[in-house]
Amino acid sequence: MLFSKSKTYRDLGRLAFPSALFDINEPVIFGFPIVINPLTMIPFILIPLVLATMSYILITIGWISAPSALVPWTMPPIIGPLKATGWDWRAAVWSAIELVIAGAGYYPFFKVAEKQMLAHENESADKTAEN
Repeated sequence: MLFSKSKTYRDLGRLAFPSALFDINEPVIFGFPIVINPLTMIPFILIPLVLATMSYILITIGWISAPSALVPWTMPPIIGPLKATGWDWRAAVWSAIELVIAGAGYYPFFKVAEKQMLAHENESADKTAEN
């Protein structure tokens, strides 16, 4: 979102980025919007399901230690799993991989939404120019 062609999404990205570092995602969830948009609802449901399943498998086969501590929900994404697993570095690596997978999963949906928003912004600019 920070590098979006759409001014609306770029501004939202700048607004949401600092809070997203601490897992506070409401600006994106309601500003993008994910909540009322069927297009973005698809990755919003499927990506966490896939990542949770993959994490469960990695814990079950012993590649990542099972969480043994509760961490605050506002803990940054890579540090939270690291601390929850008793400082198992593999959890931090997996968390970074999850961020990449989630970003790749959302990317095509974001591009479609961005294209729609650009069309809306151009239409609004044309109407403003006519008046």
